[in-house]
Amino acid sequence: MKDKSMEHLFVDAVSEVSVGAGVVRIVFGVQRKASKDAKPELTQTLSLNIPIEGFANSMPSLQGLIDKLLKDGVLKTRDAKQLGSPNFN
Repeated sequence: MKDKSMEHLFVDAVSEVSVGAGVVRIVFGVQRKASKDAKPELTQTLSLNIPIEGFANSMPSLQGLIDKLLKDGVLKTRDAKQLGSPNFN
């Protein structure tokens, strides 16, 4: 079945992850500058809410993608702090 209502969104990073009432909530954001000389700030733009079971079932696919990106040299293994993620500052 073809779904004509599928929406495509762009995000730069995950800004928050939480779990409650059997649901994983992942908040995404985009980096924006308040002014030309300002440091980019992550502005929250999208919240994905998925049952814990659905989240857990997605992990093999996500890990497979990470493994492929590492193998292809698109990603390099680094410490989380080196990635500059707002989740580890």
